[in-house]
Amino acid sequence: MAIQHLLEHISELQNNVQAYVKSTLDYYKLLAFKNATKSAAIFVKLMVFGSFFLFFLFFLSFAFAYLIGVALGNLSYGFFIIAGVYFVVFIILLTFSKTLFDKIILREASKIVFKEDEESEEEGNNENPKIENKREEL
Repeated sequence: MAIQHLLEHISELQNNVQAYVKSTLDYYKLLAFKNATKSAAIFVKLMVFGSFFLFFLFFLSFAFAYLIGVALGNLSYGFFIIAGVYFVVFIILLTFSKTLFDKIILREASKIVFKEDEESEEEGNNENPKIENKREEL
């Protein structure tokens, strides 16, 4: 009788472990989907706003080039000056882009990914000091 009862508990334990593993796998699938969706939404938003900003910048540059050209008496001078300004900005971005953009992208991506971990840890009040130390290093 005791062995039968023990076998029932072992069978129930096996079912519970399988359900736990399945639930955990489903949770991480949903978490990955959520993070991928957030990333896609941020990418689309960046593309839309970036496109409008480029149109704005194009027309503003054209206006300044025309204004400078009229002031100097030759329109081509204004356009060359604006092109030179953009070339200097390009060289500066080319020089500092790796360190500047990599840090910004890593920091923002970490906020998105680790925010979910913080929310789940706050529910259990289990703060992971390793994650906090890595976040402070960024």
